[in-house]
Amino acid sequence: MWGQAAAQTPKPKRINRAIELLEAGQPIYDTGGHGGYEEGEKMAGAKADYINYEMEHGAFDMKELRDFMRGLVDAGPTRTGHRTPTVIVTLPILGKDPAAMRANYWVAQQVMAAGVHGILLCHAENREAVKIFVESLRYPFAPKHPGLDTGIRGNGSQNFASQIWGLQPNEYMLKADLWPLNKNGEVLLGVKIETPMAAENSEKTTRIPRHRVCRMGSGRSELFPRRSADEHQPRRARGSPGDAEGAHAGLCRGQGGEVVLPQLVQ
Repeated sequence: MWGQAAAQTPKPKRINRAIELLEAGQPIYDTGGHGGYEEGEKMAGAKADYINYEMEHGAFDMKELRDFMRGLVDAGPTRTGHRTPTVIVTLPILGKDPAAMRANYWVAQQVMAAGVHGILLCHAENREAVKIFVESLRYPFAPKHPGLDTGIRGNGSQNFASQIWGLQPNEYMLKADLWPLNKNGEVLLGVKIETPMAAENSEKTTRIPRHRVCRMGSGRSELFPRRSADEHQPRRARGSPGDAEGAHAGLCRGQGGEVVLPQLVQ
């Protein structure tokens, strides 16, 4: 019986379950996450495609995040055979201007060093800020790509994260790159379009090589006064050319709003 059960255990194609689904042209659905080790144990069996771990408004507690990831590992594997569910974190730093991003990208680097699988950048309003965000989470030896400077993620960031992913440190450093910029990458980086300013600049920010997920922040957008149609009221993307939240986009729906998946920009 044990041998029969073991033979039926799914064999994942990737570390990141969400990327597997996106590669297959499938939408992805999220559930909210927070807390430490015990919460991680409970969420190891989550049926959602990824866990959206909230650190934008919650406490920025790196020990708790690491404990959460350890809880996922210890209670794993998942029903799909993955070591952990995909975990994507929202950050307390904002994509509003380059100077603020240069001063605070260490926050994103600390989060990735906890072994998570991706990050959502809130208030993604400025193209250069998004570019710095992307570069800060790539290693210097990552494959070069037009439009991006050399990555600045540092040595040592792989130590704990590689344990969470179940890899040797050197192997982790090769796989902890952006997908689909790197077809072998296991990291999803995204932006949240949640203000009128972000919507107006979305054609530029969603074309930075090479984040993949763009999420509509429906809760925050409700805080802003409504605009008339001729004032470029942000539109809900429907996947057709010219949509403000990502031209030529595919669409999926998450817990807090619509998620736009910009196609590759060569």
